[in-house]
Amino acid sequence: DVIYMSHLLEHVIDVRKTISICKKLLRKNGCIICEIPNINAIEFKIFKRYWGLIHAPRHISFFTPKTLKFLFEKNGFKIKKFNSEIATFSWALSLQNIIRDKLFRLTKKSAESYYPLLLLGFLPVTLFQSIFSNTGIISFTAIKK
Repeated sequence: DVIYMSHLLEHVIDVRKTISICKKLLRKNGCIICEIPNINAIEFKIFKRYWGLIHAPRHISFFTPKTLKFLFEKNGFKIKKFNSEIATFSWALSLQNIIRDKLFRLTKKSAESYYPLLLLGFLPVTLFQSIFSNTGIISFTAIKK
């Protein structure tokens, strides 16, 4: 059994209930594969309220590997391993948010013109960052005990 949740939990009001429902659906040793923004990422610490993965008001819950481990273990799962995903867009969106707020208000069309350059510019940063397991997106597998 496998349940795949890509960028879901940050949108859920009752995360514990969601994990509990998943547990009921899975057999023993079934797994949840999850990908989610990491509030412990270095870019969050740098950009704070401008972090590109806040997406307020759509993202209502934020997690670190520590909080995810606690939540899943409390609900009868064992986290197999956390992985850092390459998330160049996290840096690019963060800088774009600052440019829009601090420098000038951009229309969507003008933002589209420089966004690919931000993605390219931050690619080496994100590749280096992923070596140290602290990117804006983390993935993990949780195994039902």
